[in-house]
Amino acid sequence: ECDLAVLTVLEDEFWKGMPSVEFGQMPALDDDVKVIGYPVGGDTMSITAGVVSRVEMQTYAQAAADLLAIQIDAAINPGNSGGPVVDDANRVVGIAFQSLVDADVENCGYVIPAEILGHLLEDIERHGRYTGFPSIGVNFQGLESPWLRRHAGLKPSAEDEEELGILVTQALPSVKQVQVGDVLLAVDGLPVSSDGTIPFSNRPGERVSVRHHFCQKFKGDSVVLDLRRDGQTHQIPVELSVLKPLVPYHFAGDASPYLIVGGLVFSPLSVPYLQDLEDDGVGEDAADGIHGRGSGHYGYMLEKATFDTVQEDYEEVVVMTQVLAHESNVGYLGLEAVVLETLNGVKVRSLQHLA
Repeated sequence: ECDLAVLTVLEDEFWKGMPSVEFGQMPALDDDVKVIGYPVGGDTMSITAGVVSRVEMQTYAQAAADLLAIQIDAAINPGNSGGPVVDDANRVVGIAFQSLVDADVENCGYVIPAEILGHLLEDIERHGRYTGFPSIGVNFQGLESPWLRRHAGLKPSAEDEEELGILVTQALPSVKQVQVGDVLLAVDGLPVSSDGTIPFSNRPGERVSVRHHFCQKFKGDSVVLDLRRDGQTHQIPVELSVLKPLVPYHFAGDASPYLIVGGLVFSPLSVPYLQDLEDDGVGEDAADGIHGRGSGHYGYMLEKATFDTVQEDYEEVVVMTQVLAHESNVGYLGLEAVVLETLNGVKVRSLQHLA
């Protein structure tokens, strides 16, 4: 999720005389940093230098999780991933992990802040294992437009400051305290702006996504939401939970599981599989109304990957990914990349359930 893992070496001899590192605070904008590692281009240690360009929520490529990241202009090349990023006092302020590569982009690298690493370690210490970064299970829409704010029931500007907030557009069934159409005004006393940001703690003048506030908590913690509903403001406590996407980004390093029945190959729907369909042009075919491999189900599968989370144990979207040529399935060759909804009238909950 956050592109980090905890490793150890069993031999005690390895640790003798091993120096430890000191973690630093979150660097400020324009602070100097150095990236240390063994990237491509040589065999010895490499050090590249730059400054902090931006600190905000970014999508982590490993599992598409939105977490806090530091953007720097120091070069981060293949082989730098996992290497420390240090400040002027040689304190570790983060770990290099990805860069933005594009013809129109230069010197855009990303660092996992020490704050995220600290959350990982404390999570393991609290629960005995990594549980993840929590959420309230709600999707929001910004209300930058004054007409949207007025429609949502927020007071327009007059003598007092105009009311700001963000609109709840989706809430999981388990989050019964929050309703679609509510407007989130504040979280734990922190006012939420109409672009979905809150004041960035200990960084005067900077703002960060309200989701960062939830990510700083742990599974089972609670937050207090100020919600506007039907013209009334309510303070509602909500317990945070770790959500599992219905369509996974990976299978914990393993190959995708599959099941073959009568020459029909079934597998759980995953993001890499959707990316494979996209590479084959299925998404464009679906948009153009062309019927081909998976085009009829592509939009449905994409919606599941974008919005849905697991509501019960072992819940998956099962897809028929391939039809192996055999006399038992003559006439089925055109049915690849379709979702299996039921078997003999029974809803298919997962690949294990199908088996």
